[in-house]
Amino acid sequence: MKTRQYLRESIFMAGIAASSFSDTYVNSLIDDAIENIAARIRLPKLEASHSYDNLDGSYSVDIPDNYHWGEFAVYVNGKPAWVCTSKAAFERRYPQRNNPVYGVEGHYIFVDGDSVEIRPAVTGTLVISYYKKPEPLAEEESTVTCIPADLQRKIIKAFALNSIFGDIEDAAEGTKVNTIYHEREYETQVAILEKRVAHKQKRPAPIRDRVAKAGI
Repeated sequence: MKTRQYLRESIFMAGIAASSFSDTYVNSLIDDAIENIAARIRLPKLEASHSYDNLDGSYSVDIPDNYHWGEFAVYVNGKPAWVCTSKAAFERRYPQRNNPVYGVEGHYIFVDGDSVEIRPAVTGTLVISYYKKPEPLAEEESTVTCIPADLQRKIIKAFALNSIFGDIEDAAEGTKVNTIYHEREYETQVAILEKRVAHKQKRPAPIRDRVAKAGI
């Protein structure tokens, strides 16, 4: 059974007139679920890389069109670069790179809005690996590939029903029983998925000061 068909049946079983929802709307629920999950979990099937070639003293480059988050590896002319998780870390670390006690040599990068900032400037090739945006479902497509097949139905179902009941119960007085139930179920399924893929997730290597390496 395709994901869209399963979700329609789940909506019907929850006591909602699923026939009133178009395929476009049901697909949008699936897309929103996948995007929400992909923004919280480093899904192995969304790993991607982009190469910037023939750079000539570049201090920044545009992020790839399909970049989502979680850059985990960067290479400058084949050598690993240090990935900073914030501008503050970048501004703190880079000036210390030649400090014999606190510095760590090499290139430093961080993603700042729509650009990748690099210090020192790069001449040659820059390769960045990251987690890309999930592809939206086409109208005629209803198969999800970036989430393990045995988990995707429960997690997408919980997200969709939480969204639908949230809209329904927003207009009603009293406790949002169904919304709360499906929200909790969604968080439970997200935790299960996170545990499932944890050993496959990739993160940038930590930047350790030389003083730490020396054990001082």
